[in-house]
This record gives sequence, C-alpha cells and structure tokens, in this order.
Amino acid sequence: MRNIFEAVNESDKNLVVISEMKKQYSSFINDNGKEISTWDGKTYVMAGWGSVGYKVQVNLLAGFQMKGKKAEFTATVINHGLEPSLTGYVYAGEECNFTTLARDTFDDWDDRNII
Repeated sequence: MRNIFEAVNESDKNLVVISEMKKQYSSFINDNGKEISTWDGKTYVMAGWGSVGYKVQVNLLAGFQMKGKKAEFTATVINHGLEPSLTGYVYAGEECNFTTLARDTFDDWDDRNII
C-alpha cells in the first residue's frame, strides 16, 4: 500500500482513498469486575489501514447533518498538509465537492483540470 502513496506523491496525480468506518466502543469495568463495551451512538473510527491519515496530503471525514427535514452532506478536514489553515474546516451542502476543495488547496487550480 505504501508504494501506491509514494508513486502518487511523486506524480502530478491525485488519489482518493475511501476507508470503511466502524463504531468506536468505550470499555469500563462494572461493579462485578466484568468488562463492558458500549457505543455512544455517534462515534466512528477508520476500520483497517489506520495509518492512512498520516500518509495522505488531505484527510477528510465525510458525513451528513440535518438541515430541518433535509440531510446535507459534509466533509470535515481532519488535517491538510498542503493548506494547514483548512484543518478543521467543514465543507457542507453545495460546497461539499472535490472542485471546491481543489480551489481552496491549489492557487493555480483551473476547473478545466477535472477529468
């Protein structure tokens, strides 16, 4: 897997990697000494390939939020190695797309770059 990331980083190409998510459980010991695992109903972590976030230039967490009765897709910037000021930014609705992310990332971006 590392070779794929290295090859892309040495090229003028972009790579999009989508990771499956799994529920994040918290454990505690109850009064009987038994370990109990619980899920808070909302927290997820990446399943497998746990170090991918450290190998990519932009790490996003996709999701959705309710706007009234309508669901709106979101992408939260977990970390951004090319434009650190975007770390923590949430793209939502019409703004939640790769073109907007590219415009915010690359000074010389031209929408004609999209294949």
